Amino acid sequence: MGLRRWFSRKKADDHRPDDGDAMVDLEVADHMRGPLIVAALEQRGIHAQAVDAFDPVSAITRARIMVRQSDLEAAREAMTEIR
Repeated sequence: MGLRRWFSRKKADDHRPDDGDAMVDLEVADHMRGPLIVAALEQRGIHAQAVDAFDPVSAITRARIMVRQSDLEAAREAMTEIR
């Protein structure tokens, strides 16, 4: 069995219950827009944070917007209004 197949089967067998407080990716934005998006989400009552993500190939820093897993659907809906 190849390594790739082993990992894909391992991932498929990994059934963990959802953790509502776990932070998940919402989107990646420009570094300057990250704090503005977080502030807009916080105003809507959605806990969010911006995490710096540096790309060494292009030497560009972006902001990964992270929200709680339980707030993910509400955050996606809010992002359509924020954009």
